[in-house]
Amino acid sequence: RSFYAFRNTYCIMGGYGGYNVVGYKNLETLSAELNKVMLRRTKEEVLDLPPKTHIREYVELTARQRSIYKDIKQGIIDQLEDILQSLNPLSSMLRLRQLTSGLFSEDNPKLDRIKDMLENEIIPNGQKAIIFSQWEQITSVYLEALKEYNPIYITGKVSPEERQREVERFQNDESCKLAIGTIGAMGTGLTLNRASYVFFTDKSWVNGDNEQAEDRAHRIGTTENVNVISMIAKDTVDEGIEDYLAENKEIFDKVVDGKCNKQEVKALLEKLLQI
Repeated sequence: RSFYAFRNTYCIMGGYGGYNVVGYKNLETLSAELNKVMLRRTKEEVLDLPPKTHIREYVELTARQRSIYKDIKQGIIDQLEDILQSLNPLSSMLRLRQLTSGLFSEDNPKLDRIKDMLENEIIPNGQKAIIFSQWEQITSVYLEALKEYNPIYITGKVSPEERQREVERFQNDESCKLAIGTIGAMGTGLTLNRASYVFFTDKSWVNGDNEQAEDRAHRIGTTENVNVISMIAKDTVDEGIEDYLAENKEIFDKVVDGKCNKQEVKALLEKLLQI
């Protein structure tokens, strides 16, 4: 059928001018139509993989970090009406999120906790780990602090050829205990299944990107349980993001795609800021 017939049958239109898809209908009919021509199997159904466990690891910001966090947060609140008019309102959270992961202060409780787990749990048991962040500024901090573990390092600046050499080193070199990289560059297309632990110092707004990244360790050939650990600073935007990624994926997708109305965006920002 034509695009317009398809849209009118299955989409609910709305938003400014009525041109945005704001909901869906007749999905049972669509599913029945697709099942006539499509065979779908999930990874869980076709691969015999060990379990993947998701863990939230909480840390406390230091007094210095808390003071900086408070100032940045107040600046966002003061400019909230202007932020709501911007093309990407979620970008207002950038400095808050980078602060909790270790920028703008010498203190880094997330790094301290990861180091503790590496030293006392992961490395003594002969296991390896992956550390993800969205930002190269963050990954460079972890690279410098954890160089004793001979880490591989993959960001957008690393060529495809060098990425593959780094992957092979992580998979085959027993002295290489750690992979550090950005979600964008190291989160897709690579096999890092020698890792039993995956740390996120921060996460993408798009839940599918995070799932792709954690599955670098959860692939064919994985022999041990994979522990996916989200590092969360208490009483910060980290908690709101983790909850919303788990419970309201659709809202995040709508905001990222610019399909939320002003009231929905405001409610989301107020939730993340705890105001």
